[in-house]
Formats: sequence, C-alpha cells, structure tokens
Amino acid sequence: YVTSLLKGLEVLEYIESNQPASLQDMAERLDINKSRLMRLCGTLEYCGYITRDVNKKYRLGNRAFSLGRSYENNSPVISIIKASLETIYKELGQIVSFVVLSGRAMVCLAIIGDSDYMSRDYLATFDDFHVGVCGKIFLTFGPPELRSQFFSPSSETTYASYTPNTITSQDKLYESLQKIKNDGYCLSIEERMIGAASLGVPVFNNLNTLVGVISLAGEKQFFAEDLVINKYVPIMKDVAAKLRPKLLY
Repeated sequence: YVTSLLKGLEVLEYIESNQPASLQDMAERLDINKSRLMRLCGTLEYCGYITRDVNKKYRLGNRAFSLGRSYENNSPVISIIKASLETIYKELGQIVSFVVLSGRAMVCLAIIGDSDYMSRDYLATFDDFHVGVCGKIFLTFGPPELRSQFFSPSSETTYASYTPNTITSQDKLYESLQKIKNDGYCLSIEERMIGAASLGVPVFNNLNTLVGVISLAGEKQFFAEDLVINKYVPIMKDVAAKLRPKLLY
C-alpha cells in the first residue's frame, strides 16, 4: 500500500468519528507530525472530503457525503437488507439496523426507524467492541484474528465503563461470548446508556461466514426477557436465515 495515502485515510476516518476534530487532537491520537498532518488535511480539504468550521476544526465535507450516497444508491445488498429490516420493524416496532465489520470499526449499513438509542451515523471503534450487542457478536462469530487483536494476553486488562452494567473485565467478557455462542443471540441491557437496551443476532452467508449483525434497539421496558426469547429472537433469527442465501459477499 501507499503509506501517505494510508495516513490520509486514517485522518479521514478519525474525523468521521470525532467531529469536529482539532489538529492537535489528531496529531496526538494518530501520532502524526503536525506539519505532515497539515499537508494531509490541506489535500483532503482541497478535494472536498473535509472542511473547517469557524473554530478551525475539521468536519467531513460534501465529497464524503456524495461517496456514501453513491454507495447506498448503487449497492444491491443495501436494498435487500432494507427490505428484511422493514419486515422486523413492522413486526416488532423497534428501531432495527444492519451492522457490518469494516476494518477495525463497526458500520451501520442500513437502519429503519428513529430513536435516541441509536444514531443514524452509527459507527463504533475497535475499543468499544465490549459494549452492546454488535461488537460482542463480531468477537464471538468473527475471524479468530479479530479476537486475538482485541484480547490482551493479560487477564488484568480492563475496558472502558459507560454505565454500572458495562462489562469491564476480560473474564466477564469471555463468559458473555460463550453465552452468545450457545444462545445464538446477544441481549444488552443498559450497557452503554441507562434506560436503553438492544438485541442482536448474527447473519451468515452460505459459506457460514459472518457478514453482519441485525440489531434491535429501544427502551429497556420493551426488552423483557420472556418477550425477547419468545417473540423477538425467533422473528430476527428467521429473517437472518432468509438473508443467508442472498448475501454472497
């Protein structure tokens, strides 16, 4: 790969998940010399992929938007996924999304419904895989190298805590992943936000490779265990099974 291009894309990805981003923060987090970083940002700004606001902080520009819109409009996979999510939304009435693994981040490809519990520009970084349903499902059913990258050899490693229900130890996370493997779904109650809950099921293709996660999100009161087990999970697993032969990538 071309090193300078890779660094430029790292800058773009950082801005994507940290808007508005200051030059100082980017230099520290990405470990890039400020003069080089200014040239990278200047190039991205010249091409329209980023822009600066009145405080001289960086945000995504119009070209970034047009790339995303072009992908959405021209991807046959998106239309297939959206139709499946509509089925779940009509049945369960909760916000439903399809999340994929993209490098070391999770990206929401499609979402139906609207809620305070999941934003439409949802993107989670590698550091957050221990929180909620999608990251844990990717760690459970995803490639072995993903787990080896995430887990530290030291069992004393702790993870960031967002609420009292956030899993912060490796041992507890290992236990959680084993339960997900046995159950075939993941339920998260107030791990990231008090009052919120989510439910996720893995989606595989015909090669038995994990391609994404169907996630349901909403208020905690709508995720009682008996309702989840007897209604939500069967409907979501059925949709995931029907998607299986359609997702060839």
